[in-house]
Amino acid sequence: MRSYSDYVERLNEIITEAKKIIEYYKSLNDEWITREIEKVEKRVNIQIKDEKEFSKHLYIPQGYKSVKEYLETHKNDDPHVVLKEIKKVLEKVPNYCMELWSYFFVELPDKMGLIDLTINIPGNLSDFFLYLMTLEEKGEKEKAERLEKAEAEIRPAIANLEKKIQSYLYKEEFSLCQLASELLDLLWWAEGYKDLLAGDYVPINGDKIDEKAFKDEYSIQTYYYYMMSIFSDKLEKTIEPYKDEIDKYPPQISMRDIIAYLFELRNKAREKWMIVYDYYAKTGLLKKVEDEIRAEWERRKRVREEVQKELINELEKIFVSS
Repeated sequence: MRSYSDYVERLNEIITEAKKIIEYYKSLNDEWITREIEKVEKRVNIQIKDEKEFSKHLYIPQGYKSVKEYLETHKNDDPHVVLKEIKKVLEKVPNYCMELWSYFFVELPDKMGLIDLTINIPGNLSDFFLYLMTLEEKGEKEKAERLEKAEAEIRPAIANLEKKIQSYLYKEEFSLCQLASELLDLLWWAEGYKDLLAGDYVPINGDKIDEKAFKDEYSIQTYYYYMMSIFSDKLEKTIEPYKDEIDKYPPQISMRDIIAYLFELRNKAREKWMIVYDYYAKTGLLKKVEDEIRAEWERRKRVREEVQKELINELEKIFVSS
């Protein structure tokens, strides 16, 4: 989905081109042509809603003008609390996006009759050529020829307007909402990732390892997976497909500041988990766990291959018997 400013810019391009064509037809000083082109003029004389009409569907933390202002004030507060506010912000973005899309892609085009706007330009009306014939029958052949020539001269501009309309109506993008949705999925549906960003689960006391936390194989592997998760690039991979859309969010949302905050949390969490990583490396746990995981992957791979062979054998028996 495009931003409010993108929609307005593209729509204004259409309106500007249409008005140039309208003025051209009016300059021909023909009563019938003026009457017909004024019908088109009424359709493009619209008042576009202010961005505030859409931003009221957004969530901004109470008492703040923007998410940026909230984050600047609370960036050193409990991350769990701040992340809950970010969740509320992201959850409301689809409402904003849908209102924006519905207005610019459905309501306004319908109000303007955008899909058939150029069809109603005098030169595209079947009555135009009947009108020229009538002029000739009345002995106004010179006028008819002048109007026909004028129509041919404006034809490239009409074709260009048609292209702009087609591009506006049929080249739609939805990635603006999708980035917010992807971040929600990562933070609140990816197992434990939000809590890892908030600094949870780290088996340390201060800057010392808590050896009592490593009580069995399960805990050793669990902490390993947490460690690999926080050191992964899943945050980058989530954002990368939509990096060009980040600054298209309404300024109240401050998506760039939200992302910066998430990276800041992750970096702080990584500093803590480095203590755990060093402990795993020094004690040999790192190699031990990785060997165990590799062995488990190999075992599962063998099981899958055996199951596939059995399935193929059964299918072969069925085809042979049939």
